[in-house]
Amino acid sequence: MKHKLELIYFKMRALAEAPRLLFHYTNIEYEDLMSWDYYDKEWSEVKPNIPFKQLPMLIVDRKHEICQSMAIMTFIENLAGINITDPILNAKANAIMQSAQELFMPLNPIVNFATGEKFAKKKGSTEEKSKASKYWEIIPKDPDKFVKAYDKFMKAISDILDWRVTSLASIDMGGLGGTHSTSLKGADMNDLILIEREIQKTKAFQDFLEERGEVEIIKSYFGYYVHRFR
Repeated sequence: MKHKLELIYFKMRALAEAPRLLFHYTNIEYEDLMSWDYYDKEWSEVKPNIPFKQLPMLIVDRKHEICQSMAIMTFIENLAGINITDPILNAKANAIMQSAQELFMPLNPIVNFATGEKFAKKKGSTEEKSKASKYWEIIPKDPDKFVKAYDKFMKAISDILDWRVTSLASIDMGGLGGTHSTSLKGADMNDLILIEREIQKTKAFQDFLEERGEVEIIKSYFGYYVHRFR
C-alpha cells in the first residue's frame, strides 16, 4: 500500500534532515513542505494546535500525525522493512541516533540552512574565504513573523550573497541581551560592509523591514577567526 507522506518543517536542515536522508536512502516518495505553506498560517497560530507544539511532523494519508524526528525515522524504517530486529544491534543503533540528536545545537549554520548544490558550493567557498562575521543581537516582537520574513529575505538575496553564509538563531542571554541573533560571514570587515550596503539597496531589504514586524536591535559587532580547529 502506497501512502501519501508529507514532511512538515521549516526552510532548514536541522531536525528534519535525518528523516529526509532516510527517505532518500529507502527511495520512498514524500513531499517536503514548509509549515506556512502546508497550514497557510503563521507558525504562531499553528503551534498551539499540534502535538508537542513542535516540528518536524510527518502527515500520513492526511489522517495521521507522527511527531518527533526519531519517531518519524522509526516509521520510515518499518515502512521500508529495514528495521533492526536484533535487540542488541537495535539498542546500539538507537544510541548512535540519540547521540547525533545531541549534536544538533552546535552545528554550523551552513549545515542547517543550505541544501543541495548550494550546500556544496557554500561549504567549500565559505571555509576557504570566511575570515570575519558580523552579528546582530535582536529582540523581535513576533519571532515567528520575523523567521518567516527572514527566510523570504534570504531567498531573495541569495545571488547577492553568493558564497557568503547567513544564520538566524535563538539565544539565551539570561535577560541581559537579545533573544535572537543573526549573522553574516564574509572575507573581512570591508567585504561585510560592502555587501551589507548592497543588500540595503534592494527592494527585498525594504520588504523585509516591512514584513518582519517590530525588532529591537540590542547591539551589532564584528568578529574575526583567529584559528580554525578541525
